Amino acid sequence: GNTCGNYTSAGSSTTGGVSNTINYNTTPLNLTLVNGPAASSSGGVLNTICNCAAPVSVITSSSLFICLWDSLQLITNPTPGNSYKWLRNGNPINGAVNSTYFTSTGGNYTCVQTNVCGSDTSNFVTITINSLPAASISATATTICSGDSVQITGTPAANRIYQWLRNGSLISGANIISYYAKQSGKYRLRVINTITGCTKNGNTITISTVPLPPATVTPLGPTTFCAGGSVTLQANSGTGLTYQWRKNGFPILGATNINFTATTAGKYKADVTNSNGCTKKSTNTTITVPCREGEVFQPPTL
Repeated sequence: GNTCGNYTSAGSSTTGGVSNTINYNTTPLNLTLVNGPAASSSGGVLNTICNCAAPVSVITSSSLFICLWDSLQLITNPTPGNSYKWLRNGNPINGAVNSTYFTSTGGNYTCVQTNVCGSDTSNFVTITINSLPAASISATATTICSGDSVQITGTPAANRIYQWLRNGSLISGANIISYYAKQSGKYRLRVINTITGCTKNGNTITISTVPLPPATVTPLGPTTFCAGGSVTLQANSGTGLTYQWRKNGFPILGATNINFTATTAGKYKADVTNSNGCTKKSTNTTITVPCREGEVFQPPTL
């Protein structure tokens, strides 16, 4: 409020209400003469002076809650010529001497605002720090064969929104706790707490895809013959390749070489696996045995 009192004029005045230079606590101030003689020819006249007001300090802020690692601006009402001192939990904050203060730490904040007429301590504002939601992810594997997929999973919790990212970009429609990755890339999960609004991007998992090996079968003779005949089927060769032969879709016990000799009718194929464990199946090769033993099969004349 106003500070009024009797002060000695340091100069002359002609009428009430004229601004005079007043010695207030030995500090020259420009104040207004409110109650005094109508005229004075010299200093030293006793006058009643008002309108030397102490500041009123008020803190405002956009929010009382912030997420971990974020910051919040606290603002007090600025007045030219005033000085400021911010405090947290009653303790002065080193270097916090402006009318605004950015904080990323929870606590009770006040601001002491001072001018030549006095000081005022603001209202206190309590800042609460909200923790970030859990966003760590794990995968059942990090290397997959071309055409396969791998499940990546986060940590479920209530009041959460999920969004998966690949190479930093949002994956359209990928907004549940798990995601099946089919492409190589860097995957992470963004989690939003719908109560606090706090968001966290989790750890990154890199998924690599390995190409499938070629898988072809070449008959080394006619695929149609009479009972008692045979034909050798040969799969493609390659470094680190292994084989499993099949007849009519079922694995043939012990048939794990690059070549297989077929003696009965059926549909044959080879599963070819590379050193990365990726497998590709060849197309079927059909073996036909149309005649009984002792008969000679004559293919039709074209």
